[in-house]
Amino acid sequence: MLIRWVIAAGLLVCAAASGAIAQSADSQEKTIVKEGIGCQSADFMLRMEKYVDQGDVEVIRREVLRAIEKGDCTLFRVGEHVYIADTSVYGPKLRRKGETEEFWVPFSVLTGTSTEATRQKPEAGSRTMPKIQRGGQ
Repeated sequence: MLIRWVIAAGLLVCAAASGAIAQSADSQEKTIVKEGIGCQSADFMLRMEKYVDQGDVEVIRREVLRAIEKGDCTLFRVGEHVYIADTSVYGPKLRRKGETEEFWVPFSVLTGTSTEATRQKPEAGSRTMPKIQRGGQ
């Protein structure tokens, strides 16, 4: 049985090396363009985002440092090479080149853009929010 697994793995490696297996866009190596925290739990990241919205910097600092010490979170630095393992509405799940651990990160670590602009409320009179006519105007 073990021999069959070894042969199957060898054939898979040969097929991949020869290009017989099509690569998806996500299988291409990406580079971190903006430093950011990544965590193994998407729920933890969403909870931290809620604390950011509430402006509770102290709890964010404490919880993220604790998670990094436990190995549940990590810091991705500019220039690191990663692969996208999965994606969600929150952001991508990344794997560092040469490692197996996967971490959820905000899209900004790959795009360099902040999600803050998408969370701001539109101003009255902007294209996304019409002006309110008052008093029979």
